Amino acid sequence: MNKKTTVLFIIVILAISGCGMIAGGIVTLNLPSSKYSRIDKGIDEYYSTINDIDGVVVKDKLGTYYHKKIDRNLFLKFVMLNEDFTALRHILSSSYGIMEPVYSYDENVNLYLNWKETERRYKYFTNELGLKLSPLNNSMEYHKLIIASAKDMLDIHRKSGGFAIGFASFSGENGLYNPKYFEKIISKIIKNETYIISNTNTPAYYFQVIDNDGAEKALHKRTSAATFNAIANDLMLPNHYSINFVPIDYFMHLSKGGGSRSYSGCSFTSKEAETKQAEFFTDYTAIPYISAINMVIKEKNMAYQKKSKQRYLHELNKYKSRQGLAEEACKIGFKEIGLSGFIESQRLQVNK
Repeated sequence: MNKKTTVLFIIVILAISGCGMIAGGIVTLNLPSSKYSRIDKGIDEYYSTINDIDGVVVKDKLGTYYHKKIDRNLFLKFVMLNEDFTALRHILSSSYGIMEPVYSYDENVNLYLNWKETERRYKYFTNELGLKLSPLNNSMEYHKLIIASAKDMLDIHRKSGGFAIGFASFSGENGLYNPKYFEKIISKIIKNETYIISNTNTPAYYFQVIDNDGAEKALHKRTSAATFNAIANDLMLPNHYSINFVPIDYFMHLSKGGGSRSYSGCSFTSKEAETKQAEFFTDYTAIPYISAINMVIKEKNMAYQKKSKQRYLHELNKYKSRQGLAEEACKIGFKEIGLSGFIESQRLQVNK
């Protein structure tokens, strides 16, 4: 991977790291604000707010929220937005959804289709949560359509010299979730499904296919410390493990990129992780000229490269336990918000 595509790769990661937000609120994308979200709110202020509502279902004009503290400054979080009400009201009873496949990082920071994890996640959603999902083979078909769509975008990438993709990534377009997304991918595999369970790594995988000249598998052996550190920070952030439920209607009517929005779903939030991410972002942006010089110097330092990769592998090894936190948030969140009446579920009412 050359310097140009390395920069693009990192821009994409920064652009998708979180719910329409880069580095803990330093840059936002005009998303609606709630006192129960991190957008436009300082870290200390946010954690003070959710500590006061621990274990309580709360509502505001944007949605319904549930936070459960499991450790000091570590909370499970479940959100159901009012704008998603129609599509998700019957998510535990009669509605059907489709699940994006799971893409995971390997030791060289290449994303790959993790079918074993896709199957496990599918069983979790259907058996543990009781969701009704489209057959798993549709997730594989979705994967193939992503590759085909990436190849189409590759032609645009070549004609524009890469600037169209880079700008789209940073502005929130994220490439994959564009106005053609429904037509090229979703419309080809849905029947009666009303929502999608999204995977955080899917837009990055889409860009990886483009960067790899349309090939499904990437064979890069990256040595860039900046790349290792960027992905390590992304893996450290709770939003990387979010389980998002996105209404299909949302994608049907897009006039511009749809990658940046607030999401209904399950996740966890960690004050320690967000503080470290903010420090990382500051190192790269505080004084751009000096930061750039420091990056160049460090990139040539073999010891720093090795340390950066070790840090990346350390964060990668925590994937399973962190994903488990988001899944646990779904279990308790569906129960608590379901019993509050937001979600229709005879099973929850019977067990009340």
